[in-house]
Amino acid sequence: MERIVCSICQDDLKLPVANPNCCSHLFCYGCLNGWLEKNRKCPIDNSQIQTVRVMASENGPVLQTIPIPEADSPLEGELFDITKCFPDIFLLPKKQWVESLGDAQEDLHNMFSQILDFEGTIQSYIDMNPENILKLKKIEDLLLRFRMYINNLGKDIRFYESLDEEEKQSLERLVNRHENYVIHYFTSSFEKVFIAE
Repeated sequence: MERIVCSICQDDLKLPVANPNCCSHLFCYGCLNGWLEKNRKCPIDNSQIQTVRVMASENGPVLQTIPIPEADSPLEGELFDITKCFPDIFLLPKKQWVESLGDAQEDLHNMFSQILDFEGTIQSYIDMNPENILKLKKIEDLLLRFRMYINNLGKDIRFYESLDEEEKQSLERLVNRHENYVIHYFTSSFEKVFIAE
C-alpha cells in the first residue's frame, strides 16, 4: 500500500483528513487549517479553495463540509472541532481504551483461528459467518477512533506515559500478545497455503 503523506508537514496523514473541493489532494486537517489562515489556495496546485471536506480517513466517510470565507475575511479559530463529532472518544477513560483494544484483539484472534481451521474458501466462510463482518467493521471503527484520540491528545501528552502502572502492564501484555499472534498467523497461513500444496 502506497504511503500517503501530507504535502504541508511531509509526514503521514493525521486524522481527521482534509480535502479541498478544488482538487483531490489530501492534508492533515490541522496542517490545512493553519495554511488557510494565510492563504485560501491549495498548497500544491494553487487552486482557489471554497470548501473543505473533513474526513474520518483518506477514504472517507465525510464528517463535515466546511465553507471557506473569501481571502480578505479572517478565519476565526478552528474550522472543525473533532470533539463535537466524536465526543465519546474523549470521555472514555484510558483503562476503557486498553480493555476495548484487548477485546478487539481477542475477537481477531478467534476469527483468524476459525479461518485457518476452515476447509472452504474465504468467501464461503464469510457467507456462513456474516456476523464476523459486522464485528470487523466495529473493530475498524474502534481503531479509527483510537487513532483520532491519540492524534488529538496534544503534543505534550503521550498515551502510554499517561497510564497508571496497572494500565501500562495491561497494554504491554496486549502488545506482546499481538506480536505472538502475528507470528503465529503468518507461519500458519504460510503452511496452509504453500506447504499443503
